[in-house]
Amino acid sequence: MQIFESIPVLWGVIVFLLILMIYLFVSLSSIKTRQQNMMRGATAASLEEIITKNVEDIARIKENIAEIERNISDINARLQKAFAKFGTMRFSAFDNVGGDQSFALAILDADDNGIVLSSLKGRDGATVYLKTVEKGNADIPLMKEEITVLKDAMRGR
Repeated sequence: MQIFESIPVLWGVIVFLLILMIYLFVSLSSIKTRQQNMMRGATAASLEEIITKNVEDIARIKENIAEIERNISDINARLQKAFAKFGTMRFSAFDNVGGDQSFALAILDADDNGIVLSSLKGRDGATVYLKTVEKGNADIPLMKEEITVLKDAMRGR
């Protein structure tokens, strides 16, 4: 009688194992299908070629990145020497000439090196002056308008 009482439990275990086997079979079939799709037309030699090509591509990409980094460093160094800061002012140089037709222009790089260019307009013409600037100091004394535009340029305006 005890054997007959344990039969339903045995049937339950058998059904559970059967369901588990079906699930594993479906999962295995799915994995096998994906593997076949991935390997379609591929041999060990072609897979080796693909891996070798990818390694070569990665090496080329690393070389390109290194070259780009060198170029960026070079560009940054050049930008430090490029004129990037400006100061301008229009004014009347002489009492008898109006219209603020004279001007002063300061052009500097990141290290405050550059030029101050001035034009003084009078009744008979205009005179242009160029003064060089190193580290924020002019090589020739500056007039007050030139000092103003130089300070404006040094502040990055």
